[in-house]
Amino acid sequence: MLDRNFQTSSDTKLGNRAMSKEVQAACEILGLETLSDRASLRTGYKQMVKQWHPDRFHNNEEMEQVAVAKTQRINLAYRLLLETLEKADPAIRNGNGSRKHSSENSRHQYDWQTYSDGFPNQDVSEFFLNSSHIVSAGYDKYKKILYLKFLGDEIYLYYDVPGFIFDHLLKASSAGKYALKFIYNRFRYRKFAPLIRR
Repeated sequence: MLDRNFQTSSDTKLGNRAMSKEVQAACEILGLETLSDRASLRTGYKQMVKQWHPDRFHNNEEMEQVAVAKTQRINLAYRLLLETLEKADPAIRNGNGSRKHSSENSRHQYDWQTYSDGFPNQDVSEFFLNSSHIVSAGYDKYKKILYLKFLGDEIYLYYDVPGFIFDHLLKASSAGKYALKFIYNRFRYRKFAPLIRR
């Protein structure tokens, strides 16, 4: 749940409409003054994930735990704001008045695709990706296991994956293309969750 104690400004807007306190708090968590479109939301999300990635604090156990908690809040805020944009007008959603049918018209359209939070290992943080078929990724740096969640709530575990692969996946402009080239069929893997059949 988002921290309701965040200081918020009363004039924060979504397009021309005042935002709820929860949406305001989510914007502040991601360092956004307003919620205008997916591109700016994605930029804010990536910046905060980079700043608070738990691996940055692996030499300080206390700060690493703080980073894990921060990352969880960042992900919750990101999901909430994506859902808010999905309910907004197309002009607000895409920033130009027209619907997009690109990679951004992806898994994150929550109204048509269900999913479950997190990964089998609850200590692994979930990072949402910009992809038409990969929902999110997580990484266990101690066991070198990469977690990928796909449409339909499928989760695959990839073994002996170096940490830099996970970092590059998060930074990739197309997570799907990166995974196809550098992850799929390159690492031993197993399926954790069964595909939800329609």
